[in-house]
Formats: sequence, C-alpha cells, structure tokens
Amino acid sequence: MIGLVVLTMVLATVLVYQAGGSAVVYTHSMYVPVVIAAIVFGLRGGLAAAIIGGLMLGPMMPLDVAGNEPQPLLNWLFRLIYFLMVAVIVGESADLIRQYINQMRWRLTHHAVSQLPNRRALHSALKPFSKPGSNSDRAANLYLIDDVDQIKI
Repeated sequence: MIGLVVLTMVLATVLVYQAGGSAVVYTHSMYVPVVIAAIVFGLRGGLAAAIIGGLMLGPMMPLDVAGNEPQPLLNWLFRLIYFLMVAVIVGESADLIRQYINQMRWRLTHHAVSQLPNRRALHSALKPFSKPGSNSDRAANLYLIDDVDQIKI
C-alpha cells in the first residue's frame, strides 16, 4: 500500500506541474493519497502523507510553471493545513474503527462478566487438533461442555 500512496503522490504532483502549476484546481488530487494513507496506516500515516504532499505541492511547485513564478508562502501553508485536517479526520476515524473491530473480536471470544475465554475461544484453541475431514462444527472429539452458565458455586 505504500507503493500506491507514493504512486498517487507522484501522479498528483506531475498532474499539477503539467497543468501549469499550483494555481490550477488539480492540487486537490493530493487528497487521494492523503486519504488512502490515513485509512490504511491510521493517523500517523495520514499525517506523514499530508506533510509530504503539502511540501511536494508547496515550495517545490511553482504557482505558474510557464512564468516560473513561485508560490506565496501563505498559499502552500494554507493547503498543507487542509491536508493535515483531512488526515486527522480520516486517520482518527480509521483508528477508532479498527479499535472497535478489535474490541468486538475480543468480546466474541470472552465472557462479558468474568472476562474469561468462552466456548468459542475453546473451540478455536482446539481446532488445530481436529481430524482432517471431520465435522467442521467440532474442534475435537475430546471434550463435552454442558451449559457453563448454569454452574453453581
């Protein structure tokens, strides 16, 4: 995925340069690699892509290629700030979604009250010991578990 981010950054930079410089609307194409990096690599990846993209379309990109006119500092700094804001929003959202998915996976294999592994966790742990070609609903024929919730202490 790093290759895809780098490729889209290079393509966006070439597109802006070939179109005549940063005065054209094509600078918005740099949002694509920033969003991809933020989704795949989270907040840190999005911020890194935003900074690199902002610098590629900032001081290194002329305002007008034909006249070799440099960009004013405020132009590219403002654009960089917007790239960073998009990276924060998308990257933080992606990180929160990943955290939520991991929490749901953990809850799937643990008892809500005791926080101990449940039957599904036991089933998954015993699955490597099952016979090839045996019923996929049984992890092994070595155990029988009655209703654990009905155990009285």
